[in-house]
Amino acid sequence: MCGGGSRTEDAIAASDPHAVDPHAAAEPSLAARIRTVLSESAIYGVILVSALIIVTGQKSDTSWDTFLKVLGTVVVFWIAHVFAGVVSNLGMTIDGDKSFGALLLYAVRHSSGLLLGALIPLLIILLGAAGVIADDTAVWVALWIDAALLGIIGYLAVARMTTKPWARSLGALVTALLGVAIMVMKVLIH
Repeated sequence: MCGGGSRTEDAIAASDPHAVDPHAAAEPSLAARIRTVLSESAIYGVILVSALIIVTGQKSDTSWDTFLKVLGTVVVFWIAHVFAGVVSNLGMTIDGDKSFGALLLYAVRHSSGLLLGALIPLLIILLGAAGVIADDTAVWVALWIDAALLGIIGYLAVARMTTKPWARSLGALVTALLGVAIMVMKVLIH
């Protein structure tokens, strides 16, 4: 809680640099878009999709199976994330509004990064499902894309702290290595 016992949007932003303003204009600013990409839910979405591609790819015969299982699981996790956001913030005031609708909108926007993080890899798997690329190729391309996305996220996150190119590059490398580690797990599992 921040001053006076109620949390305002300013207090939310101050305590959570990744919070998405639920009353932002229809066209969010570049800063708001970057906050969504760098949010914990977006990072979690990329990692979740990578792990799901590996697990479902083992048991699925086609990219359609993988696509549907991963998409369904991501949607369930997103709903759970929204639910957790609502429950954990009950009683919160958003711009003077304590209504359930304002809280739900805040939770949906705060959790939107999870869906965003899943979008590109799912589109790659969909290319496999549509027969544009081979199923196995779709899986590997999606996993490499996830590693690249994690690298970009790491670079942008460190760029908020420093202008030093070596530090930004190190941030990119460390986060991309998580994606590579997930791919190594795929190889080991198979």
